[in-house]
Amino acid sequence: MALKTKQKKEINMSIMGYFKHSGFDTVVSVFEEECPEATLSKSDEKKFLTNLEKKWRSIIRLRQKIAKLEAENDNLQEELDSFKSGTKVSTEETTPKKVKYVCEIHREQVLCVKFFPTPTKPYFASCSEDKLVILWDYSTGRMVKNLRGHKALVEWVDFSPQGKYLASCGEDTTIILWDVESLKMIGKPIQAHDHNVSCVVWDSSGDYFYSASRDKTIKKWKFENKQQVKIYNAEEKGHSDWIKRVIISPDGTSLASCGLDQTIHTWNIESGEIEFAFRDHENAIESIAYSSATADQNIISCLEEPEDQKLAKSKKSELKEDMGGMFLASACRDKSIMVWFLVSGVCVRVIKGHDNWVRSLKFHPSGRFLVSASDDKSVRLWDLKKNFRVQQKQTDAHKSFILCLDWHKALPCMITGGVEGEIKIWECK
Repeated sequence: MALKTKQKKEINMSIMGYFKHSGFDTVVSVFEEECPEATLSKSDEKKFLTNLEKKWRSIIRLRQKIAKLEAENDNLQEELDSFKSGTKVSTEETTPKKVKYVCEIHREQVLCVKFFPTPTKPYFASCSEDKLVILWDYSTGRMVKNLRGHKALVEWVDFSPQGKYLASCGEDTTIILWDVESLKMIGKPIQAHDHNVSCVVWDSSGDYFYSASRDKTIKKWKFENKQQVKIYNAEEKGHSDWIKRVIISPDGTSLASCGLDQTIHTWNIESGEIEFAFRDHENAIESIAYSSATADQNIISCLEEPEDQKLAKSKKSELKEDMGGMFLASACRDKSIMVWFLVSGVCVRVIKGHDNWVRSLKFHPSGRFLVSASDDKSVRLWDLKKNFRVQQKQTDAHKSFILCLDWHKALPCMITGGVEGEIKIWECK
């Protein structure tokens, strides 16, 4: 559609205003000669000096609003379709709707929250810079037990596979094991590393656990005698700085780690050799998560490169038991989330949308969503079936930065922890 004469004049005057406002004096002179009608009078300057910038910001806001409305429309359409077919929306794909309880006992920022691994106990654990580990009842929002033992901030907690034990670690360089039934410490704290212990995770058997540290090492421990049995990155062939997180692949054959050196490494558990090294992030990496088998299928369906899709489908067909873990997601201080293909070792998706550091992420139990929390105070659900489009965004989910989240493996419940010491238990529908 052709522009009217008046519209053309306004565009030219807006462009002239932008050049003048930006100090492009030579360009202004040339433009005035080429397009005399764009010359601005004193009365015109007030309107046109910043008119182009305002219009551009308006376009960006409109695009964001359109994207939000499209996501809401898709969600409503799914619900409408489900009612037409006489079925209910799958409870497995529940999303956070409102805060059920706010827990405010911690006096400093909450660094980690973890659900009890089965529905047999309504527990979750939290740890904080106030040196405390707290066990909570998520059905009431009340504290079950305050576990004291660390002498400095506690960075991480993790339940053993059946929930019999809880491990915690922190700045005092120790790992403490707790008996969940008696709520007492098991033996003495383990002097685990030479610097902050930033993460501890159990393997699927519960016979071993792994720790990551600021001393740039990852260690494997035997639960029975609490002895170190293996060390990774001892010669710093992988990470060159603080290792923040370590996780175990679903099939138990690999470890993935990330840290302040802006890299992710995957390690063969048995040999200790590096499998892949990823270096595309532009800041420290805060969180990583392996995909589930269902999440794999959803990601494969939206791979942009035909070669990647063909390779992924081929690998899937070769598996005798599909446990997932074909992809790894990472959350970074560069405000982005990346998804890595662990067959070819390439990044297959960069997800942008958060306005600040992305602190924590987790694949939804249904395999439908990737859930992330950020310093921008929001929790977002990225729809894997719809090309990682934002399916839901909880803006201002906390008063300030959100540092951690967890989603129950078997129940529609989410918890988030924030910099002001609060924990929120979310009702999901």
